[in-house]
Amino acid sequence: MYLSISNRRGFTFIEITVALAVIGFIIAGLYVSYRANIRSYTAEEAIAEMQNNARYAMTQLVRELRMAGYDPSESGAFGFTTLTYDGNNSIIEFTADFEENGNATDADNYRHYEIKDLEPSGIPDLAKIQGGSTSNVAEGIEKMFLAFAFDNDGDGLADRNGANETIWGYSDDSDTDLEKSISYDANGTAVIQSIGPIPCDKILAARIWLLATTKIAIPEFDNSRVFNVGPQTISITDDHPRYLQETVVKLRNINPSR
Repeated sequence: MYLSISNRRGFTFIEITVALAVIGFIIAGLYVSYRANIRSYTAEEAIAEMQNNARYAMTQLVRELRMAGYDPSESGAFGFTTLTYDGNNSIIEFTADFEENGNATDADNYRHYEIKDLEPSGIPDLAKIQGGSTSNVAEGIEKMFLAFAFDNDGDGLADRNGANETIWGYSDDSDTDLEKSISYDANGTAVIQSIGPIPCDKILAARIWLLATTKIAIPEFDNSRVFNVGPQTISITDDHPRYLQETVVKLRNINPSR
C-alpha cells in the first residue's frame, strides 16, 4: 500500500508580511476609532456636567435670592447689604430671616455670592458664604451678573424707558444703590447709561446671567460663539465650551408694602 503525498506548501515570507500588515492596519483603524469614541464620550460628559452645574447654580441662587429681605417680624432690618459689579462679575450680599429669629446679624441669616476659584484649579466657581463658612455652590461658573428692575416712581410697576422697555439697573460701586442701566441695541451690543441713584428698596425683580465653562479643554469643539453677560461681550478664544443661563426672578420681600 502506497501513501499519497500531496503537493502542499506553507506560507511564504511575503504572504506572512502582507497578512501582518493588513492586520496591523485593521488594529490601527480600530484603535483610532476607539480613541475617537473615548474623546467624544469625554467631551459629552464634560458639556453635560457644565450645563448641569449652570442649572443647579441658577436654581440655588434664585431660590435664596427670592428670600432677600424676608422679614416676618417686620423689623425692617433685612435686605440687600452689597450690590457690586467689579467690572468682571457681580458680588451680592443680602440678609433674610431664614432662621425666623428676627436677628439680622445672625450669620445664618446672611448670604454672600461671588465668583471665585475655590479649588484652586484655574476654573472659577460660584462661591457662597453662609454661617461664617464658604462653600462651592457649583464648579465652572465663570461669570455672574445681576441687574434689577425697580419702581422709582411709586406706581407699583417696573420703570420703563422711552422705548417702553424695562429699565435694568445695577450698582457700579460698593453701595446698594443702582447707578447704571443696561440695555442692548439692535446688534446685541450693551448700552450703558447713568441713572438714579436708585435705592435698593425700590427693587422689584432681578435679572441674572450665569456663564459656565467646562473644566477640561475640548479642542474639537467649535467655540466661536460670542456671549452677552450683562455689560460684557465675551468672545471665546480657548478650547473650553461655554453655556449661558439667564433668568428673571421677582423679589417680593424687598418692599412687601408695594
